[in-house]
Amino acid sequence: MPTTMAHASIGEALDILEKQDVSINSIPEIESVVGKIGRVESALDPAPVGMIETIINYKDEYITDKAGRRMNFRYDKSTGEFVRDTDGNLIEDARGRPYRQWRDTIKSRMTSGKRL
Repeated sequence: MPTTMAHASIGEALDILEKQDVSINSIPEIESVVGKIGRVESALDPAPVGMIETIINYKDEYITDKAGRRMNFRYDKSTGEFVRDTDGNLIEDARGRPYRQWRDTIKSRMTSGKRL
């Protein structure tokens, strides 16, 4: 968790938080990112005022349905690409292939021993 300098104003801290959220959200595998700065008026929150807490939600590795099952989409073996409709959307096809939402270079949520 990053922290701001002790003398940073709330405006500076919010600016840092916003830039961090935008930067993290630009990663293709990220579905959403939300940052929080400061702490709750409670003895149960030990975070210093300048600490930034960030929650990151990753996309599923493959497109899934509401039940969490991988969906298959039409795939053209001759071109090696997924077929899309006129609006650019993937076309569901039970005999097709699952569509991976992560870049090929990303093999898992683990990078350098740290869980993504």
